[in-house]
Amino acid sequence: MKGVYFMKINHFMTTEVFAFTEDSTIEDAFNLMIREKISHVPVVDKNFCFAGMVSHKYLLKKCCSMIQL
Repeated sequence: MKGVYFMKINHFMTTEVFAFTEDSTIEDAFNLMIREKISHVPVVDKNFCFAGMVSHKYLLKKCCSMIQL
């Protein structure tokens, strides 16, 4: 197991990366995450620079908190 710590990260990274723009909708996010079976997606700004990250758990939490019973 000790040898694993010295391996380069490129052996573990995802090369097919999906991203949302800041204008993407919640529906877009859920549809992509479900279809591609992914839980975290980066968000980019209009210059395609990293602006943040969105996760399915955070989206669910925020959407549920917005629903008034």
